[in-house]
This record gives sequence, C-alpha cells and structure tokens, in this order.
Amino acid sequence: PAGGEVILFGKPLRGNERKVLPRIGSLIEAPGFYPNLTASENLGIFAAMRGVPNRHAVRDALDFVGLPWQDKKLFSQYSVGMKQRLAIALAVMH
Repeated sequence: PAGGEVILFGKPLRGNERKVLPRIGSLIEAPGFYPNLTASENLGIFAAMRGVPNRHAVRDALDFVGLPWQDKKLFSQYSVGMKQRLAIALAVMH
C-alpha cells in the first residue's frame, strides 16, 4: 500500500503515539536480561523502568507464559525455551 492510516485502540496512531504505544508490547530476538538475576527480578526492573502501575504485573506475565514467579533459578541457567518465554512475558507485561 502507498497510503492509509493506522488505527490502534480506536484512535489514529499519528498524533497519539504517547498514549497508544505504551499499551503495545514488542519482542526483540535478544532482550537484555541480567544473567545473574531471576525472572521475577529481571521483569521487576523492566516494570519499574516502564512505570508499570500494576503491582501484580510480573506475576501475571510469568503465569501467562508458564514460568514460576517464585523460582530462584538465574536467567543464565535458563534453557533457550525458558529465555524465549521470559521475553514474551516482558512483551505482555503491563
């Protein structure tokens, strides 16, 4: 297409980026997780940086992807699949 308009959450994206984009998750191939922290600790840092107001956001995101939120296993000990699930948890956390 050579033209058009993007509508997200019932609003045009152009001019509403600051309102709309914080509600959208994204996933990059290799998020910068800290290898010496647990999944909960890593997501907690990202939640604080993003200003996530939901105090249960970390637990909810980990539950969504099937990772235990009280696990003491460090990110460096995760399998590739677990690392991918943690990245998805980061994308859906809000």
